[in-house]
Amino acid sequence: MTRVMHVISGLDIGGAEMMLLKFLSASGGDWQSMVVSLKDEGMIGPSIAKLGVPVECLHLRPYAPNPARFLSLLSLTRRFRPQVIQGWMPHGNLAASLTQFASRIAAPVIWNIRMSLDAVDGEKLTTMGLIRLAAFLSRHPSAIIYNSRSGAKQHEKRGYRSAMSTVISNGFDCDIFRPDEHARCGTREQLGLESTSILVGMVSRLHPMKDHSGFLQAASLVSPLHPESRQTAEGPGQSPIVCDFGVSNGEISSLCSGPGSPCGAT
Repeated sequence: MTRVMHVISGLDIGGAEMMLLKFLSASGGDWQSMVVSLKDEGMIGPSIAKLGVPVECLHLRPYAPNPARFLSLLSLTRRFRPQVIQGWMPHGNLAASLTQFASRIAAPVIWNIRMSLDAVDGEKLTTMGLIRLAAFLSRHPSAIIYNSRSGAKQHEKRGYRSAMSTVISNGFDCDIFRPDEHARCGTREQLGLESTSILVGMVSRLHPMKDHSGFLQAASLVSPLHPESRQTAEGPGQSPIVCDFGVSNGEISSLCSGPGSPCGAT
């Protein structure tokens, strides 16, 4: 049984975190896995633990990391003796490489990059710095997995080694994500919509990379042609307020409030 150690920045709800949970749920008994969170167990950690996968948390603080915590990561690595070290996202990828180098374990390191760089200027300075540093270190991993071709091309243009690249698109369990009439009626009742309304949803955190402005612009083109249509955006940083032309909430509302904008909450 192959021992795989997953290193990820944190386990709050997000795309990478949910994909890790899905991956481990589908792994069965083919691998012996361990998950190391650089922060805490978040919302996803307990679900991973229920699968029988150990979850270790380093409780690193973003702006005041404790170097001693890295020693505990080395101790975990030597004790678990992984045959593969899988990094997730910039911080996890760097930690995976440093751990393999410092522990002197002959295990291949695989980076997992699940982001594009369309709105990279909106990232934190530390994340920006790690993205640049990772380009310099990208000869180290045995493979770099991207979840989109555009993400791969954008990173390669910034110096990431293309020879290591492979693209594995996001996957979804169609036994879970399928039409559900009961859920459809309940959602429409919650949002105060007629059963005949055409509802278009966007589910993501509120971040420039997710392009809420593009979603709203598309909605403004569709609505005059289909007056019965409604749009809603839901996720961290927003509340599900349905609009004729999009979602008006906090930062999103500023995208709707320009001169001549017809967007308004219903």
